[in-house]
Amino acid sequence: MRIAVVANSAWYLFNFRRRLMQALRDDGHEVVAISPADGYEARLRSEGVEWVGWALAPAGTDPWRELRSVAALRGALRRERIGLAFTYTPKANIYTGLAARTLALAHVPNVSGLGRAFIDRGALTRLVVRLYRLAFGPARVVVFQNDDDRAEFLAARLVEPGRTLRVPGSGVDLDRFAPVPLPPGTDPIFLFIGRV
Repeated sequence: MRIAVVANSAWYLFNFRRRLMQALRDDGHEVVAISPADGYEARLRSEGVEWVGWALAPAGTDPWRELRSVAALRGALRRERIGLAFTYTPKANIYTGLAARTLALAHVPNVSGLGRAFIDRGALTRLVVRLYRLAFGPARVVVFQNDDDRAEFLAARLVEPGRTLRVPGSGVDLDRFAPVPLPPGTDPIFLFIGRV
């Protein structure tokens, strides 16, 4: 089967979804990474993954440009004869879901956070909620990385409870970031970078 892994950057796919793509290839699938170009395309290809460019402004809100992004993604999914798409990041989740409505395409979106659009609770949030509802309609399952996001989507009726799956987050690739002991006599220093 030809499987697409779609996100808003090749960097993201290389750094956070490489192991998934390797596992899919090891299982005998053809894997196609779809993202905007950002300098990591060759690295994806070096992993044996096909890369297809996607014209997307990750933080853009111009309606005409966004419609062109949906059309471009739909065209890429059709041309590449994708049968299953795993998607990450809000626009990839929404736009792939919209494209899946007109293609014979199984879509598995992964929600790792609600994104900026859910913070303000204004007109943009209302639009995004409608788009999620349309996009997640054909999804076989929607994967959530935390219970709060899942509860938010269920409360807004964006997805049916029986079509959700909760995973404990993406985690850290311990083969790539192996723990090492501190030098003797060194006190540990902890640094937290994140959103609260």
